[in-house]
Amino acid sequence: MREGKIVAIFLAAGSSQRMGFQKLWLRLGQKCLGNWAFRAALQSLIDHIIVVTRENDRLDWMDSSFFKSPYRQKWSQVTCKNSVQGQSASLVAGVKKAEELLPNGIIVLLADQPLITKEMINELILCFKKESPIAFVAACHKNCLRPPVIFSKHLAAQVKRITGDHGARHIYRNKKYLNGKIIHYNNPSLFADVDTEEDYIEIKKLMKRGGWKWSTLEKV
Repeated sequence: MREGKIVAIFLAAGSSQRMGFQKLWLRLGQKCLGNWAFRAALQSLIDHIIVVTRENDRLDWMDSSFFKSPYRQKWSQVTCKNSVQGQSASLVAGVKKAEELLPNGIIVLLADQPLITKEMINELILCFKKESPIAFVAACHKNCLRPPVIFSKHLAAQVKRITGDHGARHIYRNKKYLNGKIIHYNNPSLFADVDTEEDYIEIKKLMKRGGWKWSTLEKV
């Protein structure tokens, strides 16, 4: 893996409590929900992806093509034994695994954000590399920081201390890390996630209106 590499933490260990079942199985177009953001990540400038799942997740929701070359060598799976403790537990598990790969930066992606694009991911990565040394590069919509976000390896220790289900936003708001960079996006669809049945219905409408196709993962 090359110097200055970027490792992704793909958070796919959520409990899906509000849905009542494993939401990554939900059908969106031709594929299950969890595949869309994952493929965007695979096609991006990310060097390696760590898929954080719950125990006993056999990745049945994942498209079979991801288990073949050239994709398979680009990702690995780590299970989070205490995923019921919230998103932070999954994030910490991912960071610990990512540190083994000695990355320069770690990007956090959510499995339930299907409209994230490789272009967006690449923009964040290129900004991080251009501005380094820098604490983080975060995506933002309407003055609210949202995943994806890249943080420096030097922030890993801070991220591993977070608890609960709030993610790492409070770290990025710390005055100690004001050398971070924020990239603003006007399109709210990029950040759309699926937590409820209503979210799922709305996502399907967005994809239909936007002409999202699995063949390219681009708007056509």
